[in-house]
Amino acid sequence: MKKIIHSCFLMSNLLLISRFATAQAATKQQVLDFAIEAKNTVAYSRYYPIQIRKQIDKNTQLKKMLPFFDQGYAIIKKVNEAGNDITPAMALKYDEEMKQVMTQIDKLSSGVPTGNKIPECFRGCDDNYPGLGGGQGWKRFTCKMACLIVEVSHNN
Repeated sequence: MKKIIHSCFLMSNLLLISRFATAQAATKQQVLDFAIEAKNTVAYSRYYPIQIRKQIDKNTQLKKMLPFFDQGYAIIKKVNEAGNDITPAMALKYDEEMKQVMTQIDKLSSGVPTGNKIPECFRGCDDNYPGLGGGQGWKRFTCKMACLIVEVSHNN
């Protein structure tokens, strides 16, 4: 009986370890691909700063998110400007920065107080791109930014 319990304990630990081992940091090419994909969406369009800022003051929760959307937007821009000259260390740095940005946006978009409506499409972004590894954070950022642009444009 002790052997069975010990074996189960070891197996569960190995599964945990293997799960964390597969969540490796993004490679240089992956980060570049994520940023290029983001650039090619409406979320990276020239309308982002203009449209959002016109309407954002009406919603304090979205206003709190704006600095994080600005940071994510800047990360995407920096990676695209670096292009193939991006180093693995830079890629890792930008990937970590995007994870921090998404962590903050996710915190602010959950448990929103009454009167501070978060666009409904944010939930779709959360459902379609869960987690932070494998480009999910980058894709969720792009999705939420596009969602925000559409929502603000629709409410104009």
